[in-house]
Amino acid sequence: MCMSKKKENKRRVVKYTLIIFLSVFIYYKCPYRYYTTYFTDYYQVVMKDGEADYMNYLTLLKANGKPNKIWEEQLSKNLVVRYMKYDDGRIFVFDIKKQPYRFCRVEITNPEYRFGRKKIGIGTSKKKIEKVYKKSYRGLHQDELRKHKYLVEDGNREIVFYFNEDYKVNKIVIGDAEIYHGTQGWKRKKK
Repeated sequence: MCMSKKKENKRRVVKYTLIIFLSVFIYYKCPYRYYTTYFTDYYQVVMKDGEADYMNYLTLLKANGKPNKIWEEQLSKNLVVRYMKYDDGRIFVFDIKKQPYRFCRVEITNPEYRFGRKKIGIGTSKKKIEKVYKKSYRGLHQDELRKHKYLVEDGNREIVFYFNEDYKVNKIVIGDAEIYHGTQGWKRKKK
């Protein structure tokens, strides 16, 4: 009887060791773990056609029409972006060095676009933003160089809020979390 219990205990130890090892392996093997705390469909709110694929340059043009202004900017040796500005306060940004063009971010300055049941958008107070996103993955971070700029990661989206002197949101930038988009590498992919 005693030998049987020892074998059973030994099996349990081996079993739990394997479970812990596999859990740690899976945890570190995944480069990102996305935790959505507030809202999941940021891009669909700013698309004219809610069903359109925002990641596809041609589909985005078809869904939203011709932009009022298009310009390109070389940000580095390997990064050239195309800005597509619409008169309703939206700017879509694509990396045009890659084929097909890679979607980078959308910038919003129009109070018409609101996100989630709390209606976060242009004009929202800093206190409300802090309250809504306080439990988000990595929390809400103030940019060290620009005191009126806050970064938050919600799901697989990185959201940047810019505040005016009255601590009201005056610009929102939404991009995929793994894409570098002017935040000085705030979140880099693990290698």
